[in-house]
Amino acid sequence: MCYAVVSVTSVDAKLGGFQVRMVCRWAFRTSNAYKETEISYRGVPGLRIPGLQVTAQESRIWKDLSQTTDDTITWNGTSIFLLDGYKPYHLQDFPFDRHIISLKHVDFVWRIEKDDDDFFDSMQIDARMMNAGESDIMAIQSVIETLDDQTTEVCSKFVIDLRIERAHKFYVRQIFFITCLITVASCTPLAMPLEDMGDRLSVYGGGLLTLVAFKYGVMDHLPSVPYPTFTDSFLMWQIITIVLSTFESLFLWRLSKQYPVRWHMTCMTFTEFIRVRDQRRAVRRRRLRRIEVTVDWVENGTFFGASWWQRSQNRNHRNHRDWTLLPELVL
Repeated sequence: MCYAVVSVTSVDAKLGGFQVRMVCRWAFRTSNAYKETEISYRGVPGLRIPGLQVTAQESRIWKDLSQTTDDTITWNGTSIFLLDGYKPYHLQDFPFDRHIISLKHVDFVWRIEKDDDDFFDSMQIDARMMNAGESDIMAIQSVIETLDDQTTEVCSKFVIDLRIERAHKFYVRQIFFITCLITVASCTPLAMPLEDMGDRLSVYGGGLLTLVAFKYGVMDHLPSVPYPTFTDSFLMWQIITIVLSTFESLFLWRLSKQYPVRWHMTCMTFTEFIRVRDQRRAVRRRRLRRIEVTVDWVENGTFFGASWWQRSQNRNHRNHRDWTLLPELVL
């Protein structure tokens, strides 16, 4: 039985390298055939991965005398491997990028010494003891082989894929949030009067220089790639926002000086615009209220007029009927 813990220790996006640390715990039994088992199993567990550089920091096995019997010998062991490889990283979505590190074909073998390049046998792990599968961070696929007896299935090779994701909260908190605050503070002159053009330009210039200095200050934490990433585009659009606000202020100030009366409404500041908008809404509400009152008066007058006319018609009809019956009464 092998219990392995795989962890990614370093990822170099600039050079395209990575390093994976694998810690294995071994536990298996062998037959105790006249005390010759120790001579047959003098080797140590090793790892063979084509395309990766494998360094064995430690690899050894020992007998567990507490569980050893006359027929079997119980062995325990430990191995620590460092895997160095190369992988091209696509960082267009930095820092929200995700990657898959493929360890390709992982072959567990027996070596005489832990630093030997050659191996003399592959490990035969019972397929029934394997717990290969897929999770959110790892996908393991075993290569199952059948022994000569055609009944026992074993596996010594595995295909391991590691899914890695960058811890993006650090960049959101330390870069995106701070630059958003700088951009919002730099756009506050939009609420200032046009007459204070000098103060407005000084705030715009200070915010622009702050963003540029901040961008080059955090350059060490950003990947150096020949194409723009999400972070580069985000910072660039913030700089463009401040530049456009500067030109907007200059354009409106120029219009206010050249056409002071005609372009008065165009050159309003944000505060004036809100005030005029509220005044227009109040005037519109008052007009609508007057119209509603007028319609109510017309409806009420029409109703009372129609009622008075109907009553008058009924009274005239009743008088005419009385006068027509008068001659009959006289006769």
